[in-house]
Amino acid sequence: MRKFIVAVLLLFPLSLRAEMGIVEIDKLSIRESPNGKLIGNVLFNTCVPILASFSNWVKIDKGWVNADFLRIENSTSFEVVGKVRRKIALIDEEVVADTAKGTVTIPPNSYVMLGTEKNGKIYGMYKGMEVSVNASDVKVKEGVFDLVVMKKDISLVDSRLSHKEISRLSVGTPAIALGDGLLASNFRFGYVNSLESERNSFNKYSVLSTVNNFIEVFNSAKASGALANRMGYYCKTLKVDENDLCYVNLGSGRIGIYIDLKHQFFDLHGKPFNDRKARLILRLSNEAFWQKLSKLLLSRIPEAAFIQINIERFSGEGFEKLGFVAVGKSEFKKGICEVDPKIFVKRVEMDIKDDIWFFAEDVYREMEDNEH
Repeated sequence: MRKFIVAVLLLFPLSLRAEMGIVEIDKLSIRESPNGKLIGNVLFNTCVPILASFSNWVKIDKGWVNADFLRIENSTSFEVVGKVRRKIALIDEEVVADTAKGTVTIPPNSYVMLGTEKNGKIYGMYKGMEVSVNASDVKVKEGVFDLVVMKKDISLVDSRLSHKEISRLSVGTPAIALGDGLLASNFRFGYVNSLESERNSFNKYSVLSTVNNFIEVFNSAKASGALANRMGYYCKTLKVDENDLCYVNLGSGRIGIYIDLKHQFFDLHGKPFNDRKARLILRLSNEAFWQKLSKLLLSRIPEAAFIQINIERFSGEGFEKLGFVAVGKSEFKKGICEVDPKIFVKRVEMDIKDDIWFFAEDVYREMEDNEH
């Protein structure tokens, strides 16, 4: 099969690309050839050069990756007009900086043009003021960067976690390209987001309603199952709210959707266990749920290029993320959501820690098989 794919790639010319792709899921598989052997991974927010494309696959320097999970950046948003050497301190969280006249609060996603560093402090310029902040509160980027000018109006956004707009840059505005999709301009920095790509029909609240109805059915089945009756409790998937659902614009009318699924033990009377670490109990049931949820969302949201389901559980003190499952639109169209769940989890992008599963899961495998 692998030889056949290679032969096809030789017979049909690849589309040459002059673009960069930014990985928009937690971890993306690198393969030897399209749908080929897994040879590595590339992490979220990594910027990779796109060398060629074939179907829904693109070739990067280390192999082939599924383009559904990439945000494509090209020269249409801005153009490089020169090079500039800079030393910049990036501020992710709000900080209080010292000035000659007192203090000033610097908001998140801001930067200071650095001058010197001394005794754990950095000194530089922020909006015409000489300021100093703790070195531990910033991330320093130093080097020669591209100096760019906007060719169209864009917005700078925080990240996929909140997708909050930081600022807008109009045509002709200069900026410094810091790499990994980051631009810095007018003492703010963020990820490039084309305003044209904001025009989509994604209805967040409609999606929330659909997902919660689906979760309710899943919970009802778990709470009324034989295993829950024997144990006296079950692992409940909590309803999602607007903070659990967000999306990122990928360009060309495409979006990527992230949904956080939180899990907690509940007794059969509806009381949560607030002092116990939750674990998912039946692997097959949960994998089938992720598969069906992916199918539901990808079939109802035409602009969705992928769905990433983040798996979280109650740790006894709060919720912690232990992994993710991501399904692309191309694989969905090829029927990935129709196959056996055991095949589904082997073919999608997935990374889940074993600690999420119930410690005695093997004991209940036979019971699960009987219930199905």
